[in-house]
Amino acid sequence: MFVNGVFRLGSLNNAAGENIQLVHFGLETGYELWLAPRIFSLFTYVGLGSNILHSDQASVAPGLTRSLDNQSMFALTLGGGMTLGNGIFVLSGGYQPNFGLNVPVAEEGPTRGFNPQAWFVNFGIDVARLVDWAGGNFPREVNAENWFKGITPALIVDTSYTYNFGRPSDGTNQLRVFGSRWDRPMFNYAEVSLDRAVDAENPFGFRFDFGVGENAAGARARSSFSGDWYDLQQVYARIRLPIGRGVVINGGKFTMPIGNEVIESPLNNHISHSFQFLYGQPFTGTGVTAQYGFNDDHSLTLGFVNGWDNVLDHSSGLAGLLAYTANWTPQFSTSLAGTVGNEGGRLRSEIDVIATLKPVDGLSFAANYDWGHEEAGAGLPASNWHALSLTGRYDFNRYFGISARGEVFEDAEGSRTGLPQTLGSVTGTVHVMPFPWLRLRTEIRHDASSNQPFMAGKDPAGTQTTLGFGASAVF
Repeated sequence: MFVNGVFRLGSLNNAAGENIQLVHFGLETGYELWLAPRIFSLFTYVGLGSNILHSDQASVAPGLTRSLDNQSMFALTLGGGMTLGNGIFVLSGGYQPNFGLNVPVAEEGPTRGFNPQAWFVNFGIDVARLVDWAGGNFPREVNAENWFKGITPALIVDTSYTYNFGRPSDGTNQLRVFGSRWDRPMFNYAEVSLDRAVDAENPFGFRFDFGVGENAAGARARSSFSGDWYDLQQVYARIRLPIGRGVVINGGKFTMPIGNEVIESPLNNHISHSFQFLYGQPFTGTGVTAQYGFNDDHSLTLGFVNGWDNVLDHSSGLAGLLAYTANWTPQFSTSLAGTVGNEGGRLRSEIDVIATLKPVDGLSFAANYDWGHEEAGAGLPASNWHALSLTGRYDFNRYFGISARGEVFEDAEGSRTGLPQTLGSVTGTVHVMPFPWLRLRTEIRHDASSNQPFMAGKDPAGTQTTLGFGASAVF
């Protein structure tokens, strides 16, 4: 008898050019019967789950496609199959009725209930059995109680208010993807995370991050099963293969190992994000990575993703991903990462370098450099961008700290920010932490540009100065 957690991605298309992508989450349980041990087996299974639909054509497609965007269906799966070669090669098929979908009676008319049905056939390779056959040793039994106890939950709630001294008439802080309003407080993000790490005794794990708030619109990827107020930021499975010190395979949607900041502002040194992070680096990728730790201080990650900040959209193509991290001493570490692949009909490349120094307790410095290039294509000329940021932080004690950041972002062709310009910013932040879970911050920031992307009232401006206040809870 077996129990599987299931995560599937799919796409449906028709001759009219409409397309719908779907993601399936579920649990399946079944029974496997070996007819010829280590050669041939048959199995049957039943599963319960949910199919979530998304269309990146929702704003332009006909009413049916538009109405299906971000709908979910309850899915029952009945199936079976066979394995060959010690259970390594798997052929399966099944029947899946779905319930709870609503479709329009006419293109713009009322909706009615609809319960679609599907037949499917899958072919795959059982990685765990392949590694066992190759000489690896997976644990024969995983203690379910210990596995569930190993799940680490986390919660982040982030709010802020930012005053813009230029008082832009449209109420926005220009070029700020997150914390974009100055005319009112913002409920930035509330995120729930579940994380199950892997080790030699428990080789299967996962990561799940789901957030709601005003930052979701900026964080969401294309075709991502996300909306203006919610974002499925990360959802991926982990498996640890018993090869050497252990190879960890991640498959799904994950944050990219590029850059010195993250989407969740309370985990950064400042309330606002740098131009480098917002315009020069990818937030997330969907694909597969393999990570190997040569020892406790050096690790290598290789993989591929379906373009930058994209889940199912096929217009980008696959991009290769590499990241190498090294802790040279307890005080000094570096990271080198890069990605290259097709992005909207153009070959995009990026190299990211980070160096971190912690000379004494409580004091840290970091330098982050990015070089990016897009070749000519899709009717657009070749373009380059460069970014460099320097940050420092000193925590006097558990309750009080200060941090500073300076950066330059060169976008000569305007391919990343929409205008040919060189951007610069300096930021200073005071941190107050009355409790381990409560973070109160005040930030002063000045932005400048060689162009005029900012606003002073109703007039274009070359500078922007803001004063920010943030209150966050991190559990």
